[in-house]
Amino acid sequence: MIFWDSSAIVPLLVREPNTSQAEDYLKSDTDILVWFLTELEATSAINRRLRSGEINFGHFRAAEARLKRLADSWDQILFTNKLMQLSARLLRTHPLRTADSLQLAAALVAGRTNPSQVRFYSYYEKLNEAAEREGLTVLILC
Repeated sequence: MIFWDSSAIVPLLVREPNTSQAEDYLKSDTDILVWFLTELEATSAINRRLRSGEINFGHFRAAEARLKRLADSWDQILFTNKLMQLSARLLRTHPLRTADSLQLAAALVAGRTNPSQVRFYSYYEKLNEAAEREGLTVLILC
């Protein structure tokens, strides 16, 4: 199973240098697993690109449509007390931002007793380093 960080979802929505790689991972495993705020984070990312002029309104609308199709099909780890407690431990252990610790906690929850069975896909170096230290199989080694 691949756990997709929001930074790995965005290249599926808008053309970026990592788009081909993201599309290849999606072809190899169509079961997308994310945390509960991925759709919101991706929405924020494509709106930032629209406001900055990186994409035009037509590309923005297409990205929104792709996001809706993906979100309708992916599985997500929901917010629980266990997730919050695990996230707090990760913040004490690794130099992560709150949202990144929640992403990592969600991936660890998905792995249950064997985190090495979760393939973790992110483009954030600090998050990948923490994921590797926590025993996840990191797809992008920075």
